[in-house]
Amino acid sequence: MARILVYSRNRLAAERLAASGVFPVEIEVVSSPQDLAHPAADIIGVIVDAEDEEVPGHIFRLRKELPDRPIIVWCERTPSALATLSQLARAGVSAIIFRDTGSLQHPMLAAIIASDDLDLEVLIGQTLQRRVPVALTPLVRFCVTPREGKLTVADVAKAFEMPQRSLAHRLRKAGLPPTHALVEWGKLLSAAWAVCQSKESVERIALRYGFSSPGRFRFLLRQRGLTTPIELRQRRGFNWLLRCFDHALAVAGRKP
Repeated sequence: MARILVYSRNRLAAERLAASGVFPVEIEVVSSPQDLAHPAADIIGVIVDAEDEEVPGHIFRLRKELPDRPIIVWCERTPSALATLSQLARAGVSAIIFRDTGSLQHPMLAAIIASDDLDLEVLIGQTLQRRVPVALTPLVRFCVTPREGKLTVADVAKAFEMPQRSLAHRLRKAGLPPTHALVEWGKLLSAAWAVCQSKESVERIALRYGFSSPGRFRFLLRQRGLTTPIELRQRRGFNWLLRCFDHALAVAGRKP
C-alpha cells in the first residue's frame, strides 16, 4: 500500500483528510514541512490554506531534495488560493486536486498512485508529445522505442530510407539531439526501466538492451541521470531519468 505524508498549517484539515478513508493509501500527518522529506514516503501531500504563502517555497526545497517523488497539493477553490497555482507549478508540483471536487478526488489520486504501472512506451510518448515536432515524432520514437538488442544509426537511416547526414540535418534543424544520442537515450531508458521493474542483475539488463558492457550503462546513467543502478532501483527513480530525457530534448536546440 502506498504511503502519503501530509502537511498542513491547519493540522485539523490534514487529520480530517487522513481519517476520511476515501483514499486507498496510508496517510500520515506530519507537524512540519521538513518532515515531508522522509524516505519512507511514496507520495508527498500538502494542503494549501488560503493564506499560506510559504507553501511554494516548501515545495521548491522538497523538489530539489527529492526530484523523483510525486508531490500532490490539495487546494481550495478560492481566489487567494488560486493565485498561488502558477507559483506551485514552477516550484515542481506533480498534481493539484481541488478540495471541493468531492468524489473526483478518489479516482484522481488512484491514477497518480498507479502511474508507475504505465507502459514505458506511453511514458516516453508523453515526453515526445511535449518536445518533438509532429513531423519528426515517428523518427524520434523509432530511436527511443524500447527494444532488446542493438540499434545503430545505420539501422535508423535504413528504416527511414534516408542518408545518415540527412537525418542529422533534420534533427539539428528542429533543435533536437543527434541520432546517436537519441539511440543511446532509448537504450538507457529501456535498461533503467528494467532495473526499476525487476530484480534481474544490472549486468544482464545492460547486455540485453544493447550496451557494449555493464560499465557503459553505468557511465551513461551517471552522465545523463546523475545516478547509479543501485540508487535507481532503491528509489524507483525512473521518473527522474525521464525528466532528464525531457530536459535533454528541451535544451538541445539552445546550444550554439
